[in-house]
Amino acid sequence: MPPASVTGTRFAHNEGHCFLAYSPDGGRVLTCGSTDGEVRVFRGFADGEEKSHLVGDEALALACSSEKFFSSANLTNSVQAFSLDDGSSEGTVLRFTADPTCVDVAPDGSFLVAGAEDMTVKVVRPEEGEITLEGHEAPVLSVSLDTSEEERKFVVSSSCDGTVRVWRVSDGVQVKSIHDLLPKCADVSTAATRGPVAWSPAASTFAVAAPGSVQVYERDTWEVARSLSLPEGAEKGEAFTALSWSGGGSHVAAATSRGNVHVWRSSDGKYITSVNTGRSYAVTALAWNPRRRSELSFIDDHGWWGVVENLLEGGEERKEESKTLDVIAKDKMEKKKKPHEEMDEDELARALFEVGHRKHANFVPSWICSF
Repeated sequence: MPPASVTGTRFAHNEGHCFLAYSPDGGRVLTCGSTDGEVRVFRGFADGEEKSHLVGDEALALACSSEKFFSSANLTNSVQAFSLDDGSSEGTVLRFTADPTCVDVAPDGSFLVAGAEDMTVKVVRPEEGEITLEGHEAPVLSVSLDTSEEERKFVVSSSCDGTVRVWRVSDGVQVKSIHDLLPKCADVSTAATRGPVAWSPAASTFAVAAPGSVQVYERDTWEVARSLSLPEGAEKGEAFTALSWSGGGSHVAAATSRGNVHVWRSSDGKYITSVNTGRSYAVTALAWNPRRRSELSFIDDHGWWGVVENLLEGGEERKEESKTLDVIAKDKMEKKKKPHEEMDEDELARALFEVGHRKHANFVPSWICSF
């Protein structure tokens, strides 16, 4: 099997914190740009006809279930649901007293959790209503649902107050508080790291990406099971910024502020491999294809989305490499005044963005008008 490598990268969003998620069946990749307020749905890296949906002026979070995707827009204080097929609004799922900052959802959409700048975490199940979890002393950075399909008893969250907290959903009790793991800050926008948290698909552990290490905690005891660190030779000042588990939970991957992706075996913490994204920018989101253990997607803070293939042995063979962005952009630029040969990578990408997506600039979703 060929070594792990980046199949390619393509421009997806304007510069800023970006989000990324797979649909539960692994057939679609969703990307979200905080500064352009758009969610894009791709059917693979080579998709030249992706769907683009404007969710607001700024998009602040993203999660995807089998039929819907969920996002929040600035100044709405709410999490909204949208049809995965056509992007149509399906209404408000949760409301806060400040902007939501993070969201996670069960694959079947039956269980959703979100955190907000008002320092609260809220959990909602359609048949049982919602519950509010209070205890953080600063805005919430990241949330993750217990992946145990039978119970989904717990939620884990991280915050600008420097803590990671585990909550029991049934009664809202905080069962564990981990202090001084993350840098403290006053606001999400000034956070050195978003403190990503993620339950393993096996539900026996959850992981937290702190700047200098990935900490893996055991369920029920809530003690550290493994501490995963950057390998020797890592760049000075490099910090973990994104986190994802493989579909079966056998491996965990973490990306960094310097555009590197590192992989460990979860059972014993053995370091497996690293891949450079080919770009030196911070990776803001990382997602393993839930159906293909060989494929991992990433997106950085300059809006570039990429795919790593052949990551683990036993995955499907890599598909034919797709047409790279610079070729697509050159085709688009044939009628532009400035020849594409004179453009650098970012200029080409932004030109493509203007040609392909400015048609959405004046669109305002109907649900915004209700606020």
